[in-house]
Amino acid sequence: MERHSHIRVIGARQHNLKNLDLEIPKEQLVVITGPSGSGKSSLAFDTLFAEGQRRYVQSLSSYARQFLDQLEKPDVDAIEGLSPAVAIEQRTSATNPRSTIGTVTEIYDYLRVLFATCGQPYHPKTEKRLTQVSIQDLVDEILEHPAGQRFQVLAPIVQKEVGTSRDVLERLKRDGYVRVRIDGITHLLEEKIRLDAKVAHTIEVVVDRLGVSSESRTRLYEALELALQLGDGLVIIDWVDPAIPDWKRSNQNFDPETGYRFARLTPRHFSYNSHAGACPTCHGLGTELVPDPKLIIPDDSLTLDEMPVRPWKRTAKLQAALNQSRLRDLARHANVAFDQPWSELPESFHRLILEGSGSEKIEFTSVKNGETRTRKQSFEGVLSETARLFESSSSPLTRKRLGGFLNRKACRTCQGMRLRPEILAVYLEDSTTGEKRNIHEFCACPIADALDFIEGFHWTAHQQQAAKEVIKEVLARLRFLKDVGLDYLTLNRESSTLSGGEIQRIRLATQIG
Repeated sequence: MERHSHIRVIGARQHNLKNLDLEIPKEQLVVITGPSGSGKSSLAFDTLFAEGQRRYVQSLSSYARQFLDQLEKPDVDAIEGLSPAVAIEQRTSATNPRSTIGTVTEIYDYLRVLFATCGQPYHPKTEKRLTQVSIQDLVDEILEHPAGQRFQVLAPIVQKEVGTSRDVLERLKRDGYVRVRIDGITHLLEEKIRLDAKVAHTIEVVVDRLGVSSESRTRLYEALELALQLGDGLVIIDWVDPAIPDWKRSNQNFDPETGYRFARLTPRHFSYNSHAGACPTCHGLGTELVPDPKLIIPDDSLTLDEMPVRPWKRTAKLQAALNQSRLRDLARHANVAFDQPWSELPESFHRLILEGSGSEKIEFTSVKNGETRTRKQSFEGVLSETARLFESSSSPLTRKRLGGFLNRKACRTCQGMRLRPEILAVYLEDSTTGEKRNIHEFCACPIADALDFIEGFHWTAHQQQAAKEVIKEVLARLRFLKDVGLDYLTLNRESSTLSGGEIQRIRLATQIG
């Protein structure tokens, strides 16, 4: 065959191509097919088109080339018979790190409503189930006790706070309340109550005193409603019978043993783009910028005299000189040679430079007006210092310089799960099998598994009534993603990591949905 009638590609390795050799006939319509991620776009756009355009631009004058974007030479051994190329490129996915398959298909929006409506919250540390009661349920629970049994309804106002709380007691008295319980002892507000200002006190106002009776249902309901309002969602039932311990109840998600409370769940609590739900450390990104030791010390063959600590070298002259002095003092303290390469220095010295001295004091010297001064202080460490300066600096140039020594790593607080611990402790819990998943676990499993979980889930009658339409939408969208062959993906997969074919099918699923 004649060479000019074909385009011959030898050893293409661009992206996921693995030493591909092929010949493509010219002057014919050629279609490149294959599974998603097999390298179709890498061959067509990033190899053939990139090389064709590069060769064409190289043929122009230097004056013309300055106005044109030049593509890098693709990773390929040789391409023969290639003419100047024009590409009509497919649309690519969003580059926003907050854009995922779940958000693009809007499935995550429905999941937020589903978890807020049907999710069961747990204590984020003890993993105990949190409970909440309605006023009507609490009334019914109280009236189950023997008729005539006495109790009082309390609302916590101050909980273990140091001070005399005189203004609180005066306000309660003005509002018409008669009694308070302070540190377990009941007092009349008309008494002169003096509290030790150095001791932490608990103050609970007595909203009403009642006896168990079906006739007092309305009065009890009103007392509980007022107590929950005063106590910010918490009420205490104090039984006169000492054999019955106090009841602590809440209309919020509540653990009576630890006193932990969490407000009523809303869809925004499950959004990592909202302050209510986003991890406070990474602000919902799942990653944070942290100093990278390999960027801090890029060349370990340098000696201390040649300043291997890159952030200390790439700075103003005066500061660089101060950093060199600091490094000499640290080397003297650790008794290491200043003309020795970094790679040959002991690991303990590496840790001292990078992580700091902790509580250990180090003697630093400085020269001012010809006078040498010494001071002893702990050393922060280059990693911590770089992170601190990057966070505190308001100069874009400084942040850009220091940003070159940082890398993205999984957030130390949420471990890449983007949400607050209390939100990750909310689970969809199967009423029959007890199997449960939080919203991150649901989005981190393949779409096929997520679909199986929802399809096989045993909903309670209340859940069915509250979230029937939401469940229907989630199922429909998951099924369509499975039908178009994307059941191997996960909902938390970032859109920017998808291949062209995958993002086109996701767009199709979104439009059909």
